[in-house]
Amino acid sequence: LRGVDINPTLTKSWSMLERLFQMTGDARNAAAAAERIASLKDLRPEVVRAGSMFSDGDLPAAENILRAYLRTSSDDVEALRLLARIQHQRDVLDESESLLEAALEVKPNYFAARLDYVRVLIDRQKYLRAREETDNLLRLEPSNRAYLSLYAAACVGLGEYEPAIALYRELLAASPASADLHVSLGHTLKAVGRKKEATESYRMAAAARPSFGDAWWSLAN
Repeated sequence: LRGVDINPTLTKSWSMLERLFQMTGDARNAAAAAERIASLKDLRPEVVRAGSMFSDGDLPAAENILRAYLRTSSDDVEALRLLARIQHQRDVLDESESLLEAALEVKPNYFAARLDYVRVLIDRQKYLRAREETDNLLRLEPSNRAYLSLYAAACVGLGEYEPAIALYRELLAASPASADLHVSLGHTLKAVGRKKEATESYRMAAAARPSFGDAWWSLAN
């Protein structure tokens, strides 16, 4: 995706999702898709350009555009979220957290930003706060797999391994080819001394994604 093409392309994709949700009677997700379409149509050109550069991996250029833009539009939640994602990728976690908090202060129901916020909290080892945030998300969407996976990760961080193991197994029952879930389960099993089961999980991850370095590294160790 290059230049301003990112805006109509994403809008078209979300329009298709909205129609699909409407056809299946999923009113909540249809409304969320409609809201996303409206926000994409309102994106400022600076944010569109920065988003295209971010997609291309040109983080410094995207960051420069966003910082200049935010000096005059400090409450633009899309710009704040995108800059936070850039800083997350760069492992500048304190600023990423602050940017997402600013975005959520402007728009508390921006669930994509809140999901990013939970990821940053987990990477900052703020596990209790992460679980509280994920709890709130799960009240709205109890079967959301991204939320459930992050909830399990927060439980692991808090040392509550058995609930996390049960949750990872539940998620894997629906997605047995998920290499990431197999590795997460393996790490959790290893933490409670169930090394044979952990090894099997790592092998399943390597089989699901042969190029997955984390799986092979975990097996080697």
